[in-house]
Amino acid sequence: TGDFNINLHDSDSRKVEKYEQVVYSRGFNPLISIMTHEKPGCLPSCIDNIITNDLDNIITSCTVKDKISHHHPLYLALNHVTDTNSCKMKRKQYYDFSTSNTDKFVNNLSKQFETTTISDFDSFADTFDAVYEDCFKLETPKTTKR
Repeated sequence: TGDFNINLHDSDSRKVEKYEQVVYSRGFNPLISIMTHEKPGCLPSCIDNIITNDLDNIITSCTVKDKISHHHPLYLALNHVTDTNSCKMKRKQYYDFSTSNTDKFVNNLSKQFETTTISDFDSFADTFDAVYEDCFKLETPKTTKR
């Protein structure tokens, strides 16, 4: 993903031709074909892109119409599949996100916010972290093969 500063909508450009030659010749494909950059006084352009060589695992790609900057944020969702049979690595589990723990977390957090005045973000984060650790963290980590 990146800002390539080559407007792919400029079909007469030698830079576009060279960019496409390099990308396609190496087995990659650009995923964005609509404008990604809008600046007052300038023509909209497609200078930001996502390139990939794995089209089979793409769920969606798009631009987000947001005015954070002149560049529209790019979005890519991939279907990531892990072959669990090939992975024999043991993992440590430090937290338990079961339904009962999630319910406990929501209830305890609600009670904390009812009884405590939150004056700034640091206070919120400290309260959130304390309740999170209390509700989800395992006393003794588990070892799992999943």
